[in-house]
Amino acid sequence: MYLKPSVLVSLVLGLLIGLSVGLPAWLSAVNVPNSFNGGETAVAADVNENFDVLAAAITANEQQLASLQGSIGPSQQGGTENVPVFRWATWSTYGQGHGSWYANNDNEFFGGGYPSNWGDSNGRADQMILDPEILATLFNKKLYPGSNATVYAEEWGYHSSTNSRHAAALFRINNTTDTSISWPISFYYTAYANFNEIASLALNGSNIWDSGGQNVGPSANTSQNLDLRPGMNTVIVVSSSSGPDGTRSCFLAFFNDCLKLPAGLEYVDDIGQYSPSWTEKIVDGATGSPAARNYQTMVWDGTRAIMFGGTPGSNVGFNDTWQYDCASNEWTEIIADGEAASPQRRYGQAMVWDGTQVIMFGGWDGSMELNDTWCYNPVTETWTEMLPTGSPSPRDGHQMVWDTLNRRVVMYGGNATDSDTYFYNPVGNAWTSASISGPNAKDEHRMVWDGERAILFGGFEGGATPTNDVWCFDPVGDTWQLQIANGTSGSPAARAAHDMTLDGDLMLMFGGTIGGGSGFNDLWFYNQAENTWTELIPDGTPGSPDGRLVHSLIKVDGKVLLFAGVVNGGYRNDLWWLTARSP
Repeated sequence: MYLKPSVLVSLVLGLLIGLSVGLPAWLSAVNVPNSFNGGETAVAADVNENFDVLAAAITANEQQLASLQGSIGPSQQGGTENVPVFRWATWSTYGQGHGSWYANNDNEFFGGGYPSNWGDSNGRADQMILDPEILATLFNKKLYPGSNATVYAEEWGYHSSTNSRHAAALFRINNTTDTSISWPISFYYTAYANFNEIASLALNGSNIWDSGGQNVGPSANTSQNLDLRPGMNTVIVVSSSSGPDGTRSCFLAFFNDCLKLPAGLEYVDDIGQYSPSWTEKIVDGATGSPAARNYQTMVWDGTRAIMFGGTPGSNVGFNDTWQYDCASNEWTEIIADGEAASPQRRYGQAMVWDGTQVIMFGGWDGSMELNDTWCYNPVTETWTEMLPTGSPSPRDGHQMVWDTLNRRVVMYGGNATDSDTYFYNPVGNAWTSASISGPNAKDEHRMVWDGERAILFGGFEGGATPTNDVWCFDPVGDTWQLQIANGTSGSPAARAAHDMTLDGDLMLMFGGTIGGGSGFNDLWFYNQAENTWTELIPDGTPGSPDGRLVHSLIKVDGKVLLFAGVVNGGYRNDLWWLTARSP
């Protein structure tokens, strides 16, 4: 399109005259015509004379413009320390004209909180599901602000209690140190408890603060101190709607320069991404660590990792109890090896955490298989033999998970001939055989609980043949279902004596063997929803722990922890952290 010089001049003059702030240095260097009253010809001549100067100035300062754009746009994403980058979202809950909750009240579109909860039933930030796909579905906008930020400020005509709006901010913050760091956060919010619409703040899935019974408008605010653990942290702030006073409003803003993070904290935008890396935290042979071993068992009790037993080889077991603290990166021996108060020495046992205690069953004591059941109380630091009814046959190499829906242990397999499924009820102190069909007899397979079902992968069949099939146990109908058949392409290589854990929504698997004393060091994740495997770190990748088997892999305080195992026929006591996204 061609513009007459007079039109171009009008546009330039309008821009320059309309500016109420100083011009940037690069534009101030251009000579602005002084002959504005000298007629169109004079003005056009001045503009033509200076047009090339203006173009040259813009070209010469493209890098400065790009830098300016980067300070407010995506070029800053990736988590530079103390440069805020976070996601945000706004949403309504009810279709007033159609008389229905949005998306048929499907919580997967609203961060895991049901629209009806947000609108009428005290929906809070801690009700959001720390699943990156679900969070990314709702939090699909990004902000790159300064030290403070207005996220949302809106007012609308009042209709009914269901006509609420919410605004929320999602922060992913990495604590790069080995100790917790306090982050003071201050924000404005709106809330109307009379309609069960509250503001709230959650840290790593736990409620830190909510507005409770308040009915407040956009002047309401709060300041809270968040204790951010080492590694990745998820902070979600939600503001609801004010009460009806002719209109309703929704306001969320951060103040007090709270978006300037303390030293040691950094913003990360990794929702929907997973970029794991290994860090060796305690080297093999370090003083103060448990003796080198394999076939030990470890669980996370919500505060620390608890480790029991294992073997240094030569058919001899340990019966020591240790705990590991992430914040201090230190092991503490709770009960020494050989103490009479412990279960007898063993390895190849199985353990779970039921929310209050550790439950352990079976194992090999160096001469025979065991079928005793013990519970460990981390408060009193004592073991108690349970002597339950209906105990399964003696075994080792079996696996157990804690069924959170039915509050029971689910155990499968062990040895080369066991294909049975058992349940243990700690309240009734009784084992029960499920008498159901499932995978072939397996030992050295691995199982995890994903919140709704148990997932089993791999193991030896017949005591020597490695497999790579995937099975799921449904606790609603107490049935096993084959998900991926043995030998399916795209799966990890067949193996046994690997280990698995759940990191947020991701089921991770590391290591294992096809037999003998050498192991893999590849890292995979299994997507339960899509029933697919993805290799995250290939076997042999530099910087990964050495390939190994019969090690421990557990989720601990926002990190995935790897401990000990067999490496090329030798025994280790090194400890590694897997650093990645932990919703």
